[in-house]
Amino acid sequence: MKINKKILSLVLSLVIGIYAVGCSSPSSSDDSSKKDAKTEQKKDEKKEYKFGDTIEMKDYDEGTYKLTFEGVRTTDERNEFAEMEAKKVVFVDFNYENVDCKEAVFVTEGIEYQVTDGDGNVLQTYPVSDYSRMQQETTAGTKSKGTTAFAITSDSNAVKIIVKDKVNDKVMGEINATLE
Repeated sequence: MKINKKILSLVLSLVIGIYAVGCSSPSSSDDSSKKDAKTEQKKDEKKEYKFGDTIEMKDYDEGTYKLTFEGVRTTDERNEFAEMEAKKVVFVDFNYENVDCKEAVFVTEGIEYQVTDGDGNVLQTYPVSDYSRMQQETTAGTKSKGTTAFAITSDSNAVKIIVKDKVNDKVMGEINATLE
């Protein structure tokens, strides 16, 4: 009988222990899954950037560089040999600094950013230049300014710059601008 009482108390202790652990596990697992969901939601949110904000960019596993969009401006300059009829031509001005990338950095439309008009139409680059802002390849520790011209073929008075993470091709954020 003494052995049965010992076995019974051992089994009862084991059942109570399992029940206590089982009751506390779901709530802590629920908390961690809620935290994971919030973290995932924050990762998927697009940030609203402003002109002048410095955006830290990753260059695959090769380092980082900083990109700052300075503004958007229109130009009356047209290229007589352009294949598209542009109602407006805009320059997107930016600068960038290679912080510690092993390879030279050259900021390119389509890789780091994309531009749309106010109606959401992706804009094509337009063959005019601002020679005072010609972007250059930057090695670690150097910086460059740059600009790219885009044709607006609609009556839109707005543009959106969509900033992309070139490592995984996801949208990081955007800048909205109204043209004057």
